Amino acid sequence: TDGESFEVVASKESDDSGSAPNGGDLGPFNRGEMVPSFEEAAFSLDPGQVSGIVETRFGFHLIKVQEKKTLEFEQTKDQIRTALERARKDRLVDQWVFQLREDAEIVFNQNVGGEK
Repeated sequence: TDGESFEVVASKESDDSGSAPNGGDLGPFNRGEMVPSFEEAAFSLDPGQVSGIVETRFGFHLIKVQEKKTLEFEQTKDQIRTALERARKDRLVDQWVFQLREDAEIVFNQNVGGEK
């Protein structure tokens, strides 16, 4: 629109109250943190490029990539550890719930809501 920057247009036109005041800036994010169609578009762009229209369950988006970084293992090992621990806990909870269901004896009370 009339040569305005992406950031100015995003500030004026975006319905996202979280990112619009910052010129549409979502801040840095890693793979696995956004919905798949948004992430696929964002990670396929080079810095400075703007996507076409991307549709997600949250609406329609134009994405501009500012920069891409590849982090070394030492910089991300704590995040990786946390994600693996969360996945392990989720798996343990799932196993526990499955075992509870397997061991449960379900008894229907025929008197519920009726005469005693």
